[in-house]
Amino acid sequence: MKTKQSQKLIYLLPGTDGVMHGVKADDIDTLIKGQHGGDDSLIARYGDKWLVLAMPAGTIERYFGKNKGILN
Repeated sequence: MKTKQSQKLIYLLPGTDGVMHGVKADDIDTLIKGQHGGDDSLIARYGDKWLVLAMPAGTIERYFGKNKGILN
């Protein structure tokens, strides 16, 4: 997702702890839908480290659409 428009896009995503997290679209590496009602997950670059964010079930469908399963 390395376009001029995506460089400006920031998703404000809920964590399972109730805190909202800002994640740049270009930094998102992997989206994993939770199985059998489990939490969804996101893996993103965070500087020179990685951010792993657990999100409530259904967050990926709500924010990224129903066709997003695992995004690499």
